[in-house]
Amino acid sequence: MRSAFTMLVLFAPTTMVAQARWSLGVEVGGTTYSAAAHDTSVDQVHLRPGYPTIYTVRLARESDRFGVALGVGFASSEWAVNIDDFRILTGDGLALFEIAPEVSARIARTSAGATLRVHTGPIFDVWVPSGEDPRQRLGAQLGLALALPLAQAWKVTIRSDMALSRSFLNEDEESAAVRRDGTMRRGRLALGITRRL
Repeated sequence: MRSAFTMLVLFAPTTMVAQARWSLGVEVGGTTYSAAAHDTSVDQVHLRPGYPTIYTVRLARESDRFGVALGVGFASSEWAVNIDDFRILTGDGLALFEIAPEVSARIARTSAGATLRVHTGPIFDVWVPSGEDPRQRLGAQLGLALALPLAQAWKVTIRSDMALSRSFLNEDEESAAVRRDGTMRRGRLALGITRRL
């Protein structure tokens, strides 16, 4: 019994790698961000990215149960100012480059081949406000991805996740009237297509 368990421990990782498959996908995601800063004299006025659309290329290697992936994303939008529920785009450009390694685990699968996975991992963001130096931020994300088979090597993905990072504003950009928020939250809903390699 002990030798059988030892063989299982030694060969399980090899079996999982052998059964894993590479895939390459592209996604288009709508995002919403919490405030990056707020006006201390008027609590309901907040500064944030203005609903940027993020485009992501993701290379993944997944077995039946587990997977690893690397996503590289780009978004371009404007700074936005929120006054209560009213949002104004300022016209100042704001670009985002994101690198997001992740691990995933399958939590459900249907007889038709649709799968639901949970994924998590760090995110490395580089924000580039127009006319300003780039600034780097480290964060983390957690979410779900639903994969629907489309053809033999293709599938459609619906991905939803939440991310946390520090405000993209630097400390020296604070003033008596503008205070940075401690954390900035992002919600994303993305639609993609993936091909098995």
